[in-house]
Amino acid sequence: ESSTRTWVARRRQAHKLFTVDHDGRTLIPAFQFDDHGTLRTELAPILAALAQGGVRDWSVWTWLTSPTSFLSGEVPERIATTDPSRALRAAQRFAASAAA
Repeated sequence: ESSTRTWVARRRQAHKLFTVDHDGRTLIPAFQFDDHGTLRTELAPILAALAQGGVRDWSVWTWLTSPTSFLSGEVPERIATTDPSRALRAAQRFAASAAA
């Protein structure tokens, strides 16, 4: 359990994954992993951009998994798979608007 917490904490600090707290538990949204259980590397720059703009926790989850006008109604975490640079630009614009 301790090594898992350390693994999560290090990756969260490096913006390679994010977590949310719910009812005293830490949740790690599954879409951050591929079919083999490996972290999706294309999400790291997006998570870093969101964090830099002060977007945290549930707001990160909601933005990544909901259609957004920053991507013409497409879902950021899905676009990250096919066009990571487009998803990153959208995250940067969203984070800038959230920070303003």
